[in-house]
Amino acid sequence: MFLRERSYWASLALTSYAGASAYTASAPAERPLALLALGLSPLALGLAFTATAAPTTATDRVEPGARAAARTSIVGALLLAESMTAREGTVLFAHLGAALASIGGVVATARASSLGGLASTPSLGRRLDGAAFGAFAWTVAVVIALVSWLSPERTAGMPMLSAYAGSAAAIASLGILLAASARVATLRKLELGLVERLSAVRWLGGATLAVGIATSALGLAAPEKMLPIAAALTGVVAGLAASTQEVETVSRTVRHALALVLLSTPPALTAAFVAKVSPDRAASSIVLACALCAAAGMAAPRIARRAAPQKHLWLDALEAATAAALSPDPDPALEQALLALRPLAGTHATATETLDAASATATLYKLAPAEAVTADRAGFVHRVKAEVPDSIIELARSEPDQVLRRDVLETVAVRMPEVRSALVWMKDRHVDAVALLLERDEPVGLLALPRGDRTSALGLEEVRAFRALSDRLAAVVAVSSKLGRSWDRERLARESAERDEGRARELANEVSMAHGRIEELLARAARPARVATYSPAARTAVERLESLAASANTVTMLAAPGIDALAYAALVHLAGPMPSGPFVIVEGSAPKLTDLMLWRSDASPIVRAQGGTLVLLHPELLPKLVQSYIGAAADERLKLCVVVAKTVDVLVAKEELDERFADRVGDDVVALPTLASRAEDLRALALEHLGTLGVRFYGRPLGIEPAALGLMAEYGWPGNDAELLGVLTRAATSCDGHLVRRRDIQLGDPPTREGRRAVPF
Repeated sequence: MFLRERSYWASLALTSYAGASAYTASAPAERPLALLALGLSPLALGLAFTATAAPTTATDRVEPGARAAARTSIVGALLLAESMTAREGTVLFAHLGAALASIGGVVATARASSLGGLASTPSLGRRLDGAAFGAFAWTVAVVIALVSWLSPERTAGMPMLSAYAGSAAAIASLGILLAASARVATLRKLELGLVERLSAVRWLGGATLAVGIATSALGLAAPEKMLPIAAALTGVVAGLAASTQEVETVSRTVRHALALVLLSTPPALTAAFVAKVSPDRAASSIVLACALCAAAGMAAPRIARRAAPQKHLWLDALEAATAAALSPDPDPALEQALLALRPLAGTHATATETLDAASATATLYKLAPAEAVTADRAGFVHRVKAEVPDSIIELARSEPDQVLRRDVLETVAVRMPEVRSALVWMKDRHVDAVALLLERDEPVGLLALPRGDRTSALGLEEVRAFRALSDRLAAVVAVSSKLGRSWDRERLARESAERDEGRARELANEVSMAHGRIEELLARAARPARVATYSPAARTAVERLESLAASANTVTMLAAPGIDALAYAALVHLAGPMPSGPFVIVEGSAPKLTDLMLWRSDASPIVRAQGGTLVLLHPELLPKLVQSYIGAAADERLKLCVVVAKTVDVLVAKEELDERFADRVGDDVVALPTLASRAEDLRALALEHLGTLGVRFYGRPLGIEPAALGLMAEYGWPGNDAELLGVLTRAATSCDGHLVRRRDIQLGDPPTREGRRAVPF
């Protein structure tokens, strides 16, 4: 949660101060806009911190430095936006915001992460020298603005100098950001997912700079206004591109946005220029510009898809092959998919029908049986025996999406000799990339794509399309291979069945022994309820519980504080018809048990308690929806043992217990005896506890003198069994000899008659 992060509150304080300064400096007509910007800054920061937060469920592939830089860029953009709400503006915060946004973009570019794999990141690709140069340029502009802000009466000529310094710093930071992204993209071009991140900086940053220059050249806005905005927007784009988890959507978004900007910017700028020079034509020009921009928005996706012809060819071929592989018959589906991949061969494909000559076409390698399947230009499918090296499979497993690219192997072959054999295999067959075909995480084949006329490395979008095709072909190959392995599986199944029978007998014995151990544990847990039943109250309660356990499906117990209710619940379970069944305990105060979906899932305590006993300790603490569900779902297949602190009628009257659950529980309640009502049992209970404590502390049982026992008999025991155990434990640790004496007994103040009535029951 971003509210727990100190950086959020520091950013909020900075943006709030900038917004308040802009509000103070704004004219009366501008103050509503400034106030709106000030009020929206916490929400904008919260959305930004949430969008850039680390995922809690999926694997985090974003470096913390890139995430922090992205947040810094967004904070800088907010500062710039708030400072622009005033006509005169607060130049200091405008320059500071543009500086934070642009420098954060440079840092995010250097700290952008890929999807991993064999390709490593060179140290030069992570250098922050560009951030240092940008910080120097912006430091001059910020210092000038700071001096002008602190002493406005002594710096009459400083505003113009501050504007020039801000424009120069914005141009410098834009150039540094674009150069840094180009350098990182060149040095790390083979790291999957990184080029897509950096393309957003290069293309959208360049487009933003071009729009800013065009706007300034047409006189629609001052350069000192537009250039910092362009620098800040480019920095924000760089930060978001470097910190997003959805890397595969970056490239598609960049192409669509760039196509939309290139198509809609000329009519928009033209309409703005016409409206400025000829106000009487403003309405018609704006309407025409809106229509052209709407048409550009509809045409942008199609134009963006065809912006890269080579990539467009590969994506179309991969999607066509994926569609062809949807045929229900495995062999025709495999052949149609390979035929759809023929355009990837380019001019290197031949019409010959041997494996060596057909290596320039898409090839499917099966592992069982070992064969290679190809489709030539004439549409004929050929199958020949072929083995796939184990090194290819192992290297493909270590790459993102299990796609191994030849360019990556060529780069790492110098420092990794173990990849050279795989590289030679791919070069001999003119293979550009291979993808594992996996069936339940086990390789069943390999799909190899030719290099063809391609000159650039595969991008993330093409790798994901390649992965989708491979997943579909994996199912096809698995079905085909399963038909050939059916007899082997039948033979193995017979052998496995014989082994399973022996194992089943062993497990049956283990289950029987486990049931015996469970019954022993439950008998040990029920011992406190049986150790002393001399008093009428204890004897009546035990006999009543044993009778209900044998006849009723639900047993409700009323337990005062300090009574060991679990001991009586274990007694009920052992006295019932299913003593070897499961014994599940549910504590109403447990936070995870408040989730209704847990009770409806296979991990529900109701499901786990089938054939046994479900003990509900204080169910009034559970939400009423959960109580209602328990009342409806608990059937005769389990015994329900409910422990409450008050009677069911009282809990229903106080709206703490659901009526459906109360109907399931019923009104028949067994009140567990308090220690005050078990005077006849006090001596036996004390000797039981002291015997255990003495053996534990001294290696011998302890006794108790009559005076100490008499003192305990006069006490009211508001804490019942728990208090008795605590008093005896303290006495056992302080006594000397074999007896607990009167001086060793430390009791609390005896409760008054009114106090006894006030104890909740």
